[in-house]
Amino acid sequence: MTPTETENTQKPAQRLRAPTRAWWLGVTEMLGQGLYQGTKRVERAHLAIAEESFRILREVPLIKPVSESVKRTHDLVAVGTYAGVGGLGKLLSAASRTLRQPRDADAGNLQETGSQPDAGSESDRHPAR
Repeated sequence: MTPTETENTQKPAQRLRAPTRAWWLGVTEMLGQGLYQGTKRVERAHLAIAEESFRILREVPLIKPVSESVKRTHDLVAVGTYAGVGGLGKLLSAASRTLRQPRDADAGNLQETGSQPDAGSESDRHPAR
């Protein structure tokens, strides 16, 4: 066989297909959920560590009044910050789920992704206070 005949009888290398819109939306949803869940875990750890530090400061009579106001400010800022970051993750995830669902006008043009809407985690339904 000549080199040309060999090249013609070999199967062409399969090319990787580019990710689809549904794939990207799925990745975006996963990243949003990861951001939300990760933020909640970091928040719990942060507040637990801070509580231990402020508990020790409360034992020192000279700085007790100041440490209490600093703790309130710390907790307010920390909870607000984590709520904002976690909320961004929830928003990203919800937007991805919404965009993956076929709209009435486009129902014939979009392929179904086969995913189910996220019911949320147990901690979302019963948040600890």
